[in-house]
Amino acid sequence: MEIRRTGNIWHSPYNVYKHLLRLSKVVAPEAIEKEGKYKPVREARLAAVVALILSQRTKKPAYVQLPPHDPPDAYLMQQSLVKNGQLDITTLEITSYRYNSDETLLDQLKRTKTGQVQKYSDEYVLAVELLSKEAIDYDAIREYLNTAKIPFPVWTLFGKTVDGSTTAEFTIINPETYQSEINIGEAAFNLKQQGMLDVIFTKRTGSEKSVRTEPAGTYELPPWEGLIK
Repeated sequence: MEIRRTGNIWHSPYNVYKHLLRLSKVVAPEAIEKEGKYKPVREARLAAVVALILSQRTKKPAYVQLPPHDPPDAYLMQQSLVKNGQLDITTLEITSYRYNSDETLLDQLKRTKTGQVQKYSDEYVLAVELLSKEAIDYDAIREYLNTAKIPFPVWTLFGKTVDGSTTAEFTIINPETYQSEINIGEAAFNLKQQGMLDVIFTKRTGSEKSVRTEPAGTYELPPWEGLIK
């Protein structure tokens, strides 16, 4: 398995929303949503939601990192689910979809993402931010993904906010479809109360798979530091 090179600074979902709220006090929310230069901010927000969902489903806190070069859009990191002391890193690819009569979500996935299977492995998650929920046929998408033996899970997420005070709807489409909701602010706050640090450093202690985590102290830079041009 190829070992990906990542940085050593990782942010909790709570920390992502803390910095997003700070940014919204100096930059209009409309600019954050629409301007190209704030794409890393939008990606960090969606990555934080995926991290919260992973944290709840695996009972292992998941941290977020934005790499300096795109792609990929984000990395998620958790303590390994199978080997104590090892870290699992998930590569997150992010896209969006708004309903239009010319192209369904399935058509868009075929055109832009799942036709490039060689680029993605089972260590990827493809997260689709839904800008509208109309006319999405999850059964047809799941059948296609499974028939085509797409190795990575495809998720959809609907619902966004600056301060995290919303409930996001999410669907894990394949290999089996699972739908649920998550209270973003509550989930992030609960993880913090359970001891999840705002920021951690990772440090290699031997081989590339031998890594430990350390508190980041008073580190106060946002996850998109240096990525907004």
